[in-house]
Amino acid sequence: MSTPLDRGRPRAAGEVYILTKTSMTPTRKRATRPLARLLLDAVNDEVRGTVSATAYEAVDADALQAASFMHRIAPAVYVHLHGAGDAPAKLLEPMLRQYRDQFARHLQVLTDLAHLAATLDNACIGWVAMKGPVLAERLWSQPDLRMYFDLDILVDRRNFGDAIDALVGAGSEIVDQTAECAQHPPAAVGRTALSCRIVGARSA
Repeated sequence: MSTPLDRGRPRAAGEVYILTKTSMTPTRKRATRPLARLLLDAVNDEVRGTVSATAYEAVDADALQAASFMHRIAPAVYVHLHGAGDAPAKLLEPMLRQYRDQFARHLQVLTDLAHLAATLDNACIGWVAMKGPVLAERLWSQPDLRMYFDLDILVDRRNFGDAIDALVGAGSEIVDQTAECAQHPPAAVGRTALSCRIVGARSA
């Protein structure tokens, strides 16, 4: 996480901040476990791809896959290891598969989002895209670094039914319906294999 102390000063690979209870002064401390260092370096724009993979020799491939998937940063890990130029195949190849899957997923999301936007705009229904591609495009330096699996769309619950009808009328199909809220349940609407979750929200 960036702090004012970062400005104008490069951060070392694997460096994290620790706030102590007795002092709110950030203490710089390098992560000592190779897996933790690898994950931190992968999400740090200043060091991504610049650290030799020899720093991560002790990292177990299965543990890396599990951790990178849990934190949704497998694509960033792949870009980091690939940029190093000397990453072993046991670490690089599983990350490459996840990177390719996410890259294809992101392109499909953008295609589905364009269709959804045109459909709801033509129906004069307000909508907002959340998480997924929004975070990938806005909060990451490259949109191919973040892993996500669906597209979340927020509409006014008063227009919820109209939004579903408009999308179905434009070729989408309801593939799932959650009964957590019987009156205004979320619905997954997909033109392709990708899921798009439509959620009705209370108006302000």
